[in-house]
Amino acid sequence: MVFQLRLGRNSCRGFSLWDDRAPLIAVNTSFNFQARIYTLFHEYAHLLTRTNSVCVGFPEFLTGTSGDFWERWCEEFSASFLLPQTDFLDHLRRVHPDGHVTEFEVVSRLASRFRVSLRAVALRLGELGQADFDLYTEVDRRAKVSEQERRGGRGRPLSRHQRRLEEFGHRLPSVLLEGAQRNIIDTHNILEYLDLSITNLDDLRKTLVG
Repeated sequence: MVFQLRLGRNSCRGFSLWDDRAPLIAVNTSFNFQARIYTLFHEYAHLLTRTNSVCVGFPEFLTGTSGDFWERWCEEFSASFLLPQTDFLDHLRRVHPDGHVTEFEVVSRLASRFRVSLRAVALRLGELGQADFDLYTEVDRRAKVSEQERRGGRGRPLSRHQRRLEEFGHRLPSVLLEGAQRNIIDTHNILEYLDLSITNLDDLRKTLVG
C-alpha cells in the first residue's frame, strides 16, 4: 500500500511499515514531486529488508563507513533505480564530455533531464566515480536554501492555494477544475478534497490560468 500524506515540512520525508501481507509506504507530500519519487523508492528499499523505517531529513555524510549502513544502502538503491547506469552515463558523456563533474549547474541540468532530485543526481555521480562526494554537500546546501525559499522565505509563508500546488503539482488541480467546468465533479467535492475555501479556489484557478 502506498499513501501520500500531508505531514508538513518539519516532519519526516516518509516512512515504511513491513508486513507479510500488506507492506506500507507513506510519502510526505510537503516535498516536491522529485523528492517524493526519490523517497518512494528509498522506502521501497527499506521494505526489501523487511524492516520498518522513518526517514527524517537527507543524508549529509556519504563517504567512508560512517552513518547507518542500511540508510545509506536505501539512498543508493533509490538513486540507482531512478538513474540507470548505462543511460545516465551515456547522457552525461554527451552533455559533459569533460567527465568529472564539479559544477552545480551540471547537476541541475541532469536533474531536469531525468526528472529527479538534485540530491539523487549528486549521489549517483559520487557512486559512479563521476564526482567527489563534496559535490553532494554543496548540492544539499543549495537544495535546502531552495526548499526554504519555496516555504516563503523570510517571514513570507505560502498562501493556502500555493501550498496545495506544492503538494499536488499543477496537473491534478487542473483536471479537477476542468471536471467541475464540465459538470463531472461538484465544486464542493473539490474544496473538500483540496482543503480549500472558495476564495482559495479562485486564487488557485487564477494561478493556473496565469
